Amino acid sequence: MNEPIKITFFVSNRPHCLTAKYIINNFYNNNFSVDINIIIQDKYKNTNCRDFCIEYGYSFKNLPRIDGGDKSLWNTKYCIEKNLKVIIGFYKNYILKFKPEVVVIVPYENGPFEVELIKTCKSFGIKTLLLQEGLIITDDNKEACLFNKPPNYFLLNPEEVRIKSSFIEVWPSIRVKLSNVRNPKALLKKLYKNIFLAKLPECRPFGLNGVDYVGTLSNYYSNKLIERGLSPQQLRPVGLARFDEIGEYMGKIYYKTSLKNKSTKIVILYPQEWGFEFGIPKSHISSVESEISRLKNLAESFRGRVIIKYRLRQGESIDRYRILITGMNDKIIIEEGRQVPSYHSIMESDVVITMGSTMLLEALALGKIGILFDTSQKDYYGYIRDGGCLMAYNDTHLVSVIEKILRNPELSAEMRQKASKFVVDRAMIDGKASERTCQFIKDIVSGKRINVDKIFKGKRS
Repeated sequence: MNEPIKITFFVSNRPHCLTAKYIINNFYNNNFSVDINIIIQDKYKNTNCRDFCIEYGYSFKNLPRIDGGDKSLWNTKYCIEKNLKVIIGFYKNYILKFKPEVVVIVPYENGPFEVELIKTCKSFGIKTLLLQEGLIITDDNKEACLFNKPPNYFLLNPEEVRIKSSFIEVWPSIRVKLSNVRNPKALLKKLYKNIFLAKLPECRPFGLNGVDYVGTLSNYYSNKLIERGLSPQQLRPVGLARFDEIGEYMGKIYYKTSLKNKSTKIVILYPQEWGFEFGIPKSHISSVESEISRLKNLAESFRGRVIIKYRLRQGESIDRYRILITGMNDKIIIEEGRQVPSYHSIMESDVVITMGSTMLLEALALGKIGILFDTSQKDYYGYIRDGGCLMAYNDTHLVSVIEKILRNPELSAEMRQKASKFVVDRAMIDGKASERTCQFIKDIVSGKRINVDKIFKGKRS
């Protein structure tokens, strides 16, 4: 019997876990022997990756934290720099212990933790496979590449000169400088950052951070990455494994719903956002309060004409937000993501509004009207230009966009037709993405099966 392929999945939220699950299940369903381990990067609060792995019996390791493990990585100043050194050490020890043959990176690899994982794998001769977890910014919108992430994500100031000396060696010169500057506090902060914090790696757009292979959503993105300089041998259009479930719903005109009076009202679905999709100003950053306020405005503007569902992310509880819709219970329904499957929620809706999450792509695949709420007014992913969606850039404009849809049934038909072509072009949603991804992984390791003893010989020193 052949030895199982040792595969590590790198994930940072529940959708990533679902992608891994569908791939793993395909291996198991085809009686293919694999040894699975998962590394969890808990980028955000309440992603529940740990609970997911426990539920499905997956072995896993959490990235270590030295500045408070119960906090989101974005909640403390210099949090990435503080944790980077210990995480690099974790990667080396992990690879020496688990000895994976391929590491599958599900989050986009344009952050320092992902980049350092790729670099560590390269130093050990471990193959890396990056999966395209959603639509990516292409060269059609070059200016967008540095705007859709928080400042500390990959705007990493690589030009800063770091101090190599010890603090004791440089303290005399620091005292001289402090006595001659107007803002000694700012100087001390800069010195602290340069001396005690890890140097962040240079991070580049999707696919360009040294990964060995990329599984893309479609030929469209493979061609775009070839234009960026990747070789065709590195690329394979596989689709996205967690989209395989969509096939069970596609083509259905009506899904049995618990919502009342659906025949006389349209149902609008608004999923809770992460809050920083487009690097927008703090004044525009989404929060539950701002989003529910937006939906209240919609409900008041279309009394008796719409039913609005606000879908909370996994891990969020309805009890925290029920007070926000006091007096609006007949107009706004708060839905818990952990209680209602996402595709059920989409199927019982007519219009889906997001700030660019993959749920918008899923909604288009299921024949729904899509609205991109984008305060930057930039069509980063082509949803407006090519995908048949409409754009709303503030609360008032959102009302006018909904009114436009209600008044113009012909427009809705045109939007669906354009969206259907967009989904086919950008995402291979046919229920076979898991199968294609598994085959890609097999091909990466077959023929040149890794000799782990040879690779790891001498690495412990």
